[in-house]
Amino acid sequence: MTFVDDGDIVKALGFVTLYAAYVEEAIDECLDIVVTKDINVPKKLMRFPISQKIEYISRRIAENELPQELSRLPELLEYLEKLFEDRNEVIHGRIYGGTYGSVDILRSNRRGNPDREVASLELYDLAECFMSTLQNLHHASMYSLPRMMNGLGKI
Repeated sequence: MTFVDDGDIVKALGFVTLYAAYVEEAIDECLDIVVTKDINVPKKLMRFPISQKIEYISRRIAENELPQELSRLPELLEYLEKLFEDRNEVIHGRIYGGTYGSVDILRSNRRGNPDREVASLELYDLAECFMSTLQNLHHASMYSLPRMMNGLGKI
C-alpha cells in the first residue's frame, strides 16, 4: 500500500499502531520457537517489553552458527529495535495538530528531546517499514527457526 501525505495524523498513527502490533505478534511467534531449547527461560518472558523480547531472540540466535536463510535475521532484529523506538516516540509522545495550515507538532515524552514537526507521511512511512518486515519474520518463525532448532541441540 502506498500512502500520500494526506494530513490525517490520527489515521496515520492508527496504521503505525496496527502494523507494529502485527510485527509484535510475529516476534512472539519467533520467540515461541527460540525458547523451546532454552532450559533457563526467563520468568514471564512473554510479558517482557518488545525490546527485551528482541534482545532475547538476538542473544539466543547469536549462540549458533546461523544457516544462510537466517543470516540476515540479526540485522532485521536490530532494525526492528529502531522501528519500535520510533514507534514509542510517536505513540507515547503527544501530537498537537496545527490550525489554519500550520504544522503538526510532536512533543516527546523523553526529557530533553525538543518538540519537532511531524507529518502524516512520516507516520505512514513508519507503518510501511513495520509492514515490510512481516514476510521475513513469518518465514523465520514458520520455517527457518524450526529447521534450525531441529538441526541443532544448542540455541
